[in-house]
Amino acid sequence: MSITTTIVMCILCDPARADKVQSLAHLNVNGCKALKTIPVLPNLIELYCSKCPGLTAIPVLPNLAELDCFACPGLTAIPVLSNLTKLCCWNCPGLTALPVLPNLAELYCWNCPGLTALPVLPNLAELYCFNCPGLTAIPDLPNLTWLNCSNCPGLTALPVLPNLTKLDCFDCRCLTAIPDLPNLAVLNCSNCRCLLTRPSVANVHDFGCPWLESRRAARLPQVIYLQRRCRLRRFVRLTTSRAFNEHFFAPSQKGGRWHKRRMEQDFEFNHKHIRL
Repeated sequence: MSITTTIVMCILCDPARADKVQSLAHLNVNGCKALKTIPVLPNLIELYCSKCPGLTAIPVLPNLAELDCFACPGLTAIPVLSNLTKLCCWNCPGLTALPVLPNLAELYCWNCPGLTALPVLPNLAELYCFNCPGLTAIPDLPNLTWLNCSNCPGLTALPVLPNLTKLDCFDCRCLTAIPDLPNLAVLNCSNCRCLLTRPSVANVHDFGCPWLESRRAARLPQVIYLQRRCRLRRFVRLTTSRAFNEHFFAPSQKGGRWHKRRMEQDFEFNHKHIRL
């Protein structure tokens, strides 16, 4: 059955004629502003319905293997799709949770501010969940090989992911530790200001992580220098401990902004002139 995208879009927007597409296996209705519902299509394998502002729900499609529904602001949930292997639902602000999808291998759910948790997905191999401010944890994913959870300020720790080979977690300001990941080959944890420990990886980017164990001893003279220069009583008590780091970089720390900026500049640029 050969139907062009334009004709399919017109048929789906008219519920009275939706029964004419029951045998479809591949459906692309991207950018259809008039689309509000998708009928149950038992033979559908691939569905592309992104950028449809009127779409509020996806029906249960028993044979669906690939779903692309990004940039659908009215979408609030994804149904249980037992055969789904790839899901693209990024930039869906109304999405708050995902169901257990047993065969899912690829998940792209970045820029979903309402997403607070992810289910255990036993066959997931690639996960892209960056820019999700409400996300507070990554579940145990035994088959995961690629994880990008950058700019997730709610993340404080990561689980042990035995098959992970590449990890991007930069700009996770509250992340304090990265566990030992036996197969990790590439790590980007730049600008993780609270990070204290990370695994040893040959290919690593860790700029802007001043409190890693490997750097703490080298930066001790700089910290002492900054303490001596600072006149505010609360800054005098700062140390190289985790408490110092959290105090210095905490988003809720509103006072002494000029002093913090000055201290950060000194921290980066004046260390060559330190005299203890």
